[in-house]
Order: sequence, then C-alpha cells, then structure tokens
Amino acid sequence: QRLFRNSFLGLFDGPDRNSSTSTRNSSNVPSQALYLMNSEFIKKQSEAFSQRLLDDESGDEQRVFQLFQLAYGRDPDSVELKSLLDFLSRYRTETGSSEKETQQNEKQALIAMCRVVLTSNEFFFID
Repeated sequence: QRLFRNSFLGLFDGPDRNSSTSTRNSSNVPSQALYLMNSEFIKKQSEAFSQRLLDDESGDEQRVFQLFQLAYGRDPDSVELKSLLDFLSRYRTETGSSEKETQQNEKQALIAMCRVVLTSNEFFFID
C-alpha cells in the first residue's frame, strides 16, 4: 500500500511510493546484514537446515560438504572447509560438558553455521 511504509522494504532499498522510476538506487549497509542475521525467518530456516544435517548422522566434514552442496551447489574449497571445521571444534570446546549439553551445543553449533551460510552473499547473488 502506498499509504503505509513497509519497514522491511525501506531497509532493503524498496521503491519510492510517491514516484515512478525506471531504476532504483541500491545499497549494501550493515543494517541489512544485521536484520537478516537476527530475523525470525532466518532463525527458523537455520534450525530446519541444521536438523537436516543432523539427521544425516555423518561427520563434520561430510556435513560441511552437504551444507555447501545444498546451499551453493558446490563443494567448499579448502579454506572454507578448514574455517568451518575449526568453528565447530572451537564451539564444542568452549561450551557445555555433560551429555545433554553436548547434544544441545552440537545442534546450536550447526544452527550458527547454517545461519552464516544462509545470510552470505553467495547465497543471495549469482556471480
């Protein structure tokens, strides 16, 4: 509706409701990334994505490969693979120690990893 400004569209360079133009300005500002990282939609999608990885019951390396195949349609390069494996290892080391906490932390680590992938530039743009 032209009468009410949509805050989401304003954040992502939505069209001006009062004029008609053939092109729009576009920008890439931190508030866009922060909005996505903290949005409820991305949170739910990351949880669902991580559950899909957990259901596979494979090791970390296979999960990272599966994550990249599903999200980007390619395998991770060696730097990406090492970075994500290091992240998972650090996450486990720095969090809980009981069996129940370990299972919950494993899921939280995968959720965080999925959230990063789902909000990356490569996920949104085709080069």
